Amino acid sequence: MYRHPQAIRDLCRYLATPHGPLGPETLAALDLSTVEKLPAEWVTVDFRRRHGDQVWRIRFRDAAEEAGAEAWLLLLLEFQSRDDTDMALRMLGYVVELYRDLEAQGVVRPGTRRPPVLPVVVHNGESPWGAPVEVAELIALPEVPAQVRRDLAELQPSQRLHDDTYALRARGSILHDFYNGIERVFVRIARELNGGVPRSEQWHRELIRNMALEIPAVRPAVIDADLAGTLEEYLRFRQVFRNVYGAVLSAGRMRSLEARMPATLEAFRNQVRSFLAWMLGGE
Repeated sequence: MYRHPQAIRDLCRYLATPHGPLGPETLAALDLSTVEKLPAEWVTVDFRRRHGDQVWRIRFRDAAEEAGAEAWLLLLLEFQSRDDTDMALRMLGYVVELYRDLEAQGVVRPGTRRPPVLPVVVHNGESPWGAPVEVAELIALPEVPAQVRRDLAELQPSQRLHDDTYALRARGSILHDFYNGIERVFVRIARELNGGVPRSEQWHRELIRNMALEIPAVRPAVIDADLAGTLEEYLRFRQVFRNVYGAVLSAGRMRSLEARMPATLEAFRNQVRSFLAWMLGGE
């Protein structure tokens, strides 16, 4: 099926919002009439033998006539009939392998920028895909403070497979409401004891940090610093969820937040209960 240009054009249209990771502007920027298999001289014989029918190129509409490889979007296809735990890692490897071939064949010069690659896994199995969809999900991070974990996560290689947008939106709404409930508690405390919520544009983040601070002669800290760091991750997700309308939600990132929801809620309940005990006891 995917050996013909028309099938590739149809796939690109399917990958546009809401089905996939391409927005309408990106789709409009591509000249789908130029869809063609990657030229033989662009890659090595070995790469063609293993991926020959699975790599296509599509020219950008506004690319200059004299532009080289950067004038094209490269589409790298992989077909899977069953789950593969390491699929995201494999796709990352394929992209690196393709870039090395382009350099080895003189298509791009060392030290110059490479053309963008859109890796696509076509899952044709009977059951829904259930394996990890991000390289980040395959990397174990130690039990360290939340800030250290975030710093380490940011430094890991990135490769993401696409999940269904509608399912992501439904799951995202649960995470959104989870943090909303927590924030309402903080707003109530701030209004009763702090004289109101912070007034800056970043007041949502400041509210969390204020809850982790003791205010002498007014109140003790409501939550500890580690819980505050974790809640900032949920806040950042809520901001993304509200502003991107589901188009670039990360399934792997959501899985991480979902997995930590029970422990986060338990820590929140325990620490707020301790704070309420202080209020009732006046100590």
